[in-house]
Amino acid sequence: MTLHDKKVKMIEAGDASSACILTDSSVYMWGSGMNGRLGNGDTKQVLIPIRSKELDGKQVIAITKGTNNTFAILDTYQVYGFGSSRGGKLGFELAKGKNYELPR
Repeated sequence: MTLHDKKVKMIEAGDASSACILTDSSVYMWGSGMNGRLGNGDTKQVLIPIRSKELDGKQVIAITKGTNNTFAILDTYQVYGFGSSRGGKLGFELAKGKNYELPR
């Protein structure tokens, strides 16, 4: 899948991974899956942008990537986080450095 025929609304680059939101609110991610930062339930590297099935059907308005983690903000102002919670960076209670490979 390439994005050459898609309309990108926003793109975000992080530490070894990237994400974009299309005008239809779908999210595509690629790069290192280390610590679950791609939110696809895996930790493998993805070289070609893949659509996030986990965020399908949600109206994602913004996405931000940090070091080994990602946040998606919905039009309802709900926030989904995934990736490394080391140091409490995802804000999940009692996460204790666990990796979250799916949006939560």
